[in-house]
Amino acid sequence: MFNEIQVGRHERSDALPSLMAALAYQTIFRIPIEELFPGLYETVARGVEARLAALECRLRDSSARSRHAHLTARKLVWLTERNDPTLIDSLE
Repeated sequence: MFNEIQVGRHERSDALPSLMAALAYQTIFRIPIEELFPGLYETVARGVEARLAALECRLRDSSARSRHAHLTARKLVWLTERNDPTLIDSLE
């Protein structure tokens, strides 16, 4: 799967591990990926959150009368629930 040279590069943060390698490390060390590679995880998480925020803005600015209004509404509900987990708890 990967060799000692690749492992060393991952340990020094000289190279990003593949998903297969990251999952293998998680299995070997029994530590979640986000703890094994905290810098990478935070970078990815910030990027995803920024893209979700931009999506939410675009959806809120879109026309409620478009033919896809029901899909837009469903996406906005999902984003709202994702941003406020207490809403999900209160529905159950």
